[in-house]
Amino acid sequence: MTTSVDGSTLLWDIRDKSALPMKITPPPKTPPWALSSCWSADGKRIHVGRRNSTIDEFDIVAGKLLRSLRLPSSSGPVSQVCPLPNNNSILSASFDNLRVWDLSTNVEKRGFVQFQIIPAHHGATISQMYIDESGKYLATAVGSREWDGTGTNTILFYEISTV
Repeated sequence: MTTSVDGSTLLWDIRDKSALPMKITPPPKTPPWALSSCWSADGKRIHVGRRNSTIDEFDIVAGKLLRSLRLPSSSGPVSQVCPLPNNNSILSASFDNLRVWDLSTNVEKRGFVQFQIIPAHHGATISQMYIDESGKYLATAVGSREWDGTGTNTILFYEISTV
C-alpha cells in the first residue's frame, strides 16, 4: 500500500506483478497529499492520514468511505497512522501530539471527543510509529535538521495498557 501527493492510496498485489494497483480515491473536495496509511488489525479497513488534519476510514470490502475523523486544525497534518491490535483503535501522529482514536463509537455530535491525547514530540513531525507484535509497546521517532547543522533525532517509547 502506498500513499501519494494526489491524495490517492494504491493497493498493490505483489502476487501478480502485471496487475495494476487498486486505487482508493479521496473523498470529494479533499485537498491533495495523503501522508500515511495503514490496514486495520482485521484487514477489512484502511485508514489514510491526510495533510488537511483528517483521517479517512475506508471499508476495503465494500469499497466505500466509512467516515472522516477530524483533528483540530491547529494540530497540523496527520503524519502517521497505526492500528492497535484490539481492532477498535488507531493511533495518529500530528505536529502537536499523538492521539488514540476510539473507532468503536461512531458518534459525531457536538462536544463529543473521539480521541485521547498522548503527549509526544510536541512541535516535531513524527516520521515513524511502530507497535511491537505483542501490542504492549509503542515507539515513535522524529528527526530534524536545522540550518546551523544542529538537529534532533529522538525516539520515545510507550507502554500500552488496556483499560
